[in-house]
Amino acid sequence: MSSNLPLGKKVRKKGRPPAREHILFRDIKQIAKLGDFDWDITTNKIFCSEEVYQIFGIPVKTVGVPLEDFLSSIHRDDLPMMLDTLHATFSGQNELRLKCRIYTPLGLTKKVIIRGKNLPVSPGGSSRLLGTVQDITEQSRMEEKLMISTKMFLNSNDAIMLTGADSTILDVNPAFSQITGFSKSEAIGKKPSLLKSGHHDDYFYKQMWTNLNKNGQWEGEIWDRRKNGEIYPKWLTIHVVKNLKNEPRNYIAMFSDRSSEKMAEQNLRKLSHFDMLTGLPNFNLFRELFEQSILHSNRKKTLLAVLFLDLDNFKAVNETLGHTAGDELLAAAARRIKECLREGDPVCRLGGDDFHILMTELSNVNHPAELAGKLQEAFAKPFELAGREIFSTISTGIAVFPQDGEDAEQLFKQAGNALQQAKKNGGSQYRFANHAMLAKAQERLNLKNSLRHAMEHNELFLHFQPKLALKTNHITSLEVLLRWNKPDEGMIPPDRFIPLAEESGLIIPLGEWILWEACKQMKAWEISGMPPMRAAVNLSGKQLSGVDVPKLVEGVLSRTGLAPRHLELELTESSLMENADHSIHMLNALREMGVELSIDDFGTGYSSLSYLKKFPINSLKIDKSFVNDITTNSDDAAIASTIIAMGHTLNLNIIAEGVETREQLVFLNREGCDYIQGYVISRPVSALEYAEFIKARHPSPTPLK
Repeated sequence: MSSNLPLGKKVRKKGRPPAREHILFRDIKQIAKLGDFDWDITTNKIFCSEEVYQIFGIPVKTVGVPLEDFLSSIHRDDLPMMLDTLHATFSGQNELRLKCRIYTPLGLTKKVIIRGKNLPVSPGGSSRLLGTVQDITEQSRMEEKLMISTKMFLNSNDAIMLTGADSTILDVNPAFSQITGFSKSEAIGKKPSLLKSGHHDDYFYKQMWTNLNKNGQWEGEIWDRRKNGEIYPKWLTIHVVKNLKNEPRNYIAMFSDRSSEKMAEQNLRKLSHFDMLTGLPNFNLFRELFEQSILHSNRKKTLLAVLFLDLDNFKAVNETLGHTAGDELLAAAARRIKECLREGDPVCRLGGDDFHILMTELSNVNHPAELAGKLQEAFAKPFELAGREIFSTISTGIAVFPQDGEDAEQLFKQAGNALQQAKKNGGSQYRFANHAMLAKAQERLNLKNSLRHAMEHNELFLHFQPKLALKTNHITSLEVLLRWNKPDEGMIPPDRFIPLAEESGLIIPLGEWILWEACKQMKAWEISGMPPMRAAVNLSGKQLSGVDVPKLVEGVLSRTGLAPRHLELELTESSLMENADHSIHMLNALREMGVELSIDDFGTGYSSLSYLKKFPINSLKIDKSFVNDITTNSDDAAIASTIIAMGHTLNLNIIAEGVETREQLVFLNREGCDYIQGYVISRPVSALEYAEFIKARHPSPTPLK
């Protein structure tokens, strides 16, 4: 800079507007907070551009500023370094480059970088130092923040993961690798689903993303999977980083491993909620579960039962063999009780030899009686204690919600009274708080025992109900139905004994017997010259889960000589959906064998169309509950019509059961139903009556459709 003109400003003649390039250069310097100076060493004055004055916070002067004025602005801790650097520059050792702090008259501290070069005017000497001053205060602050952030990122005990807007992982810190087991190179480029455990469903993640994008942040507990396969809990916080258009640009996720905290919580909970001797819940936890179950039963309108148990001769064992043997007996008793329970039914120990059991989701009051009987059988066996066989029977008191009380206090009192009654009567028995329930449970138990007897003494037999093909008006198939003639009572309705067979497991041998007898009868009719027909046999859910159905069917068909096309198996929606994948595999095997398949009671269960397409079935059966009022109830009519239309779309035959009137038949025929069965055609009849019915209706054979 010469005279009093700042360096970088070109001299122009008066009245001529500044060149566009000059204005642009000036604006750039202002944006960059960059000024220039010309230090006349001979006069020790410094001539500066306007930007330098702005940086130092001093008024613009048209004459040079003394060097002392600028040196007085340098931070005292940085002044020695400034003087040393200037000396080195004047000696020609290097160019001036210095970062230092300055004070402004207003008391502000700034960071600047000064660059300069001395210009020799004559050989061996120099009289000018030209340079620039740039305010780097904000830049330094940003660098400092970045440095702190980097240190935090690298040294944080919490895992940190940075992703792009598409959730692709861009960076992770060392703690991430420590917690997850995935190295930085293994994680970058992948999606966070790399850590997914399968512990949470799609709805959980959908809600998480909805809240995250709505609020800009989400935090909560989540279970993920480490590289070694271990599933662990973590506390996760996610922040959204948005661009100028308010769109997500990045996601920053931070999480910590909560495994040790969870373990501590579990240990604490175990100490406060569990019995140390038996490992069973204590009364505090049992009461919590009980009160929650009452609320659930109220909503679902189901029954709930509480059973109070007491060992009949525990005191004698304690007194004769000692407390150690008594403790061993209690631990062994707890194991036996647990072995008798359904999955999910809790049992607790109150102390001493008192145990409580909670039974939920009961459809009738017979289930607790069955459990009490099962417990008596289990405790009839001796215990091995201290090398000796010890017998300790059990007494049980039963109270049922809501019949015996509407809250925990009432039910516990009733169960306690029933227990005392059982012990008063000699022990080794159970008592209901309600005597009528006891009688009903006993009757049901007797009926179950009689059913076992019926299978062994030929009290069971089959009935057959024809199905009419509406298009041809021919009987081409029938349904096989089980009947029980009990010698001392007469005919027992199926709705009384079939549920008993299901509960007791008798349905498995019973189902095999029905299949065998039905196929034998069909083959006998075929040999006698009756028109070829197809027999529909019902399979229960217990058979699907407990028997290799394809193997069973193949064996029965092979031994009876009946062709597979003459057998149809009816299955309920609910039984198929309990294990849909297994059901599909089983149905495919039966279909390949040539057996016909139909879904019974369609519309009363899951009615899952997505699975219906996957099941290789031939027919759908409209439940009787929809047929009853089909001509008087528009809703039932609409449901039946919809099932027929949908079934035909899927190339399925539609069968309507329980058709009892001519009007129902006309409606179903008009809607395109394929088959009907019910009293309008024939009631279920014996094998002899069925043969006579077919002979009268079809004197000549009719082809099987």
